[in-house]
Amino acid sequence: MIGIKLARAAELLNGKTPKNKSVDDTMLDNFVYAGLFAAYIKEKRISLKIENCTLEPEAKEVPLTKKCRICETDIKDSQSFVIVQHGSGYGNEEIKFCKEAHKQQYINTMMTERGMRYYSLENTLAYI
Repeated sequence: MIGIKLARAAELLNGKTPKNKSVDDTMLDNFVYAGLFAAYIKEKRISLKIENCTLEPEAKEVPLTKKCRICETDIKDSQSFVIVQHGSGYGNEEIKFCKEAHKQQYINTMMTERGMRYYSLENTLAYI
């Protein structure tokens, strides 16, 4: 369907007189179909092979650290204090600390320097 709409848009932009839909309507249709297609790809996390190129989903998992974000001390999962930080377009990151004081220090820094907000019920840092 996207190919048909792109071909129609090309004809209209090259001077063909529209019979049913205007150039603006055709372009809007293209944006809608492209958005739906992108959402489908992202949701299904599939790879599409088109000729010689492969399109991979953009989402990348952030590796989980096993060190305290403040002091770089090695920590075990059972001993860690964790918060989830929502990034701006990069997904979520689980951040670990060796003690509660380091967790609070990081939260305060992110709130004052980066304008983030801490949601205690969800144990989450996010941009406002």
